[in-house]
Amino acid sequence: MQTSQANVTTTRPERYGKQLASHFSRKVEAEWNDADREGAINFQAHDGIEGARCTLSAGEGVLHMRIDGTSDAVERFERVVGSHLVRFGARDGLVVQWQRDNGPGQSFTASEPDTPSR
Repeated sequence: MQTSQANVTTTRPERYGKQLASHFSRKVEAEWNDADREGAINFQAHDGIEGARCTLSAGEGVLHMRIDGTSDAVERFERVVGSHLVRFGARDGLVVQWQRDNGPGQSFTASEPDTPSR
């Protein structure tokens, strides 16, 4: 198993956490708890890549995200979650920079949401 984390600076962490959970809940199991300011997205296995779990937590001025899964799943869902979040937060200029437990992960910006950088 591998872990990747991103701490996204924003003035609206709860809004974006809730939006991610709501968006993905149309296709997979996802939830957001307003009282606890946290949620989770459970991605299912797809195209030969195992599933993964993404936990979300809103802090003061930051949205904390963590993905747990196989290395292939982590790479895939860094891209899925990161690209969606920078699109949702394009006007706020959100930047998602993943950090894996074994080194840097992918990074996403609103100017190039579909092109991860390292």
